[in-house]
Amino acid sequence: AALNPNQIRTAFFTDNNLAINLQLSDGEAGVNTQIYYLEGKTAGLDPGFDIGTFDGVSSNLNVFTQLVEDYKGINFEVQSLPNENYAALIIPVGVKVAAGKEIIFSAEVLNLPSDIKIFLEDKATKKFTRLDEANSEYRVTLEKSLTGVGRFYLHTTSSVLATAAADVSNISIYSSNQKVYFSGLSADKTKVSILNVLGKKILEKSFEAKGDHTIFLANIATGIYLVQLQTEKGRVTKKIIIE
Repeated sequence: AALNPNQIRTAFFTDNNLAINLQLSDGEAGVNTQIYYLEGKTAGLDPGFDIGTFDGVSSNLNVFTQLVEDYKGINFEVQSLPNENYAALIIPVGVKVAAGKEIIFSAEVLNLPSDIKIFLEDKATKKFTRLDEANSEYRVTLEKSLTGVGRFYLHTTSSVLATAAADVSNISIYSSNQKVYFSGLSADKTKVSILNVLGKKILEKSFEAKGDHTIFLANIATGIYLVQLQTEKGRVTKKIIIE
């Protein structure tokens, strides 16, 4: 039988499984969505453990997720994912927010593995904000109303990747329309490798550029990839989604 959110919280919070309660506030109201990492679950649809949002009550504020794999535009209040290979699980986070509102993301996290950290990505501002630390939050004001996914993503990443990114903190990496964009480059010799989630290298390029650079990804299948950028100052590793 399918479990409702309260039953899921009771059943799984006591089993030492990683659980994230992602919260969204506009200063007047608050909403939340839950993600659970459970043995035997998948990045696709898990009937009874992925629970859709209830649309019977109209609201100007909402937060939800969509499936990591095989999503079909369905919004979920509760999403269950496998409790392994966390770095490959990039979760689309959707919101419904009115124009002109400042929104605040925060998170309650239980049973976080010691080598995993949680980041919220804002593709519009190109910012990553860590949410698993005490009192951490991400604030942003939306000039236009927003409904749906595509701007915000939740990342579960190892401390090794987070530390490496800090060594070259001015460099940003993001993807769109079969392209990977780099900004903040400092004219060093740079090598970029792109790997699939199994660790197989599918592309490698070397270049020297200052400021911005773009790599075109022709004939690459949709999915999740790791981009490794190596400069003389250090390495940045970033997960991207090719859609």
